[in-house]
Amino acid sequence: MGASSTIAVVTRSRAGAVAAAPAGAAFAAAAFNECARVTTAEGYPPSPEIRDIVLGMWGKRGSDYGPSMLYDMENGRPTEGEHIIGDRVRRADQLGIEVPILRVALCNLQIYEARRVSG
Repeated sequence: MGASSTIAVVTRSRAGAVAAAPAGAAFAAAAFNECARVTTAEGYPPSPEIRDIVLGMWGKRGSDYGPSMLYDMENGRPTEGEHIIGDRVRRADQLGIEVPILRVALCNLQIYEARRVSG
């Protein structure tokens, strides 16, 4: 699921920083729920256990956890953003599902990639 990548890309932060932010838990839940609406509409609802795992990772203060997409961004490397987040946005568009958080993440990634390529 692209929820972890979405959270990291929008905040440009690791789990511990998100957990420490007063709005962090609510944001992580909103991002997860938005991703889950798309996967559920595609026939793949996430289990409650997966939700607990993802939100648990993003709720640990002091955690250094970050998905690979964040590591790539931190190190100026290409990301798999179009394949993970871009695909989810395109599927949402086809299904008529509003995904403002995913769209922000995709826009952030597109700006990052354009700047990375242009130097």
